[in-house]
Amino acid sequence: MKIGVMTPTYNRPDCIRSLVLQMQNQSMHPDVLAIHHNGNAQSYQWAIADITTDIEIVWLHTPAVITQSQWYSVPLAHLIAADCSHFFWCDHDDFYYREHIENSVVTLNAGKFDHVVNHTCDLVLLKKSQFEFIPKNPVTYNPTGGMASSMCFNRQFADELLRDLNACHVQPNADGVVATVTMPKFKCHATQRVSTAYVAHATTVSTPHWVSEA
Repeated sequence: MKIGVMTPTYNRPDCIRSLVLQMQNQSMHPDVLAIHHNGNAQSYQWAIADITTDIEIVWLHTPAVITQSQWYSVPLAHLIAADCSHFFWCDHDDFYYREHIENSVVTLNAGKFDHVVNHTCDLVLLKKSQFEFIPKNPVTYNPTGGMASSMCFNRQFADELLRDLNACHVQPNADGVVATVTMPKFKCHATQRVSTAYVAHATTVSTPHWVSEA
């Protein structure tokens, strides 16, 4: 078993530092963390340079602004080339509790599923004047049947997903490609286990209106 985590990052060195520290805190460490930094001419790899970890961290830098599908297809391709067997789709601005990777791998393997996603997660609303924490929130805002950035999947799913992302590169939402193109071909499962927290803030792609105080 070789576990790979992919995450895109843009304009938030603070978030990617947090994500790396969260991966280091996991009860089961991933083997490879592929970080795809895009949309900034200057790299902020320095934000994680001092972190000591046994995880192989690969920094992939695309200075240009690219489509959302490419945010994920670039690191996914690297993890496939690295012969990973288990894949995690993570976003740099969300929370991953200590047993997220371990429990997800157990669920994926025990159920002989190809894809697992958290149907329920905690919700953090980062408003301008305050924050709000909502525990055990059913996910209805992502098309994957759960919190998209909690997804894990096997190698067969990863191979097909990469093909689908590349074929649908103009699709505005990468998780929409997962839900409508890739998932119907496989055995998928939405778990009620809470091992993540979705963080909504002013620059999120899908939920900025949740934190608007206008």
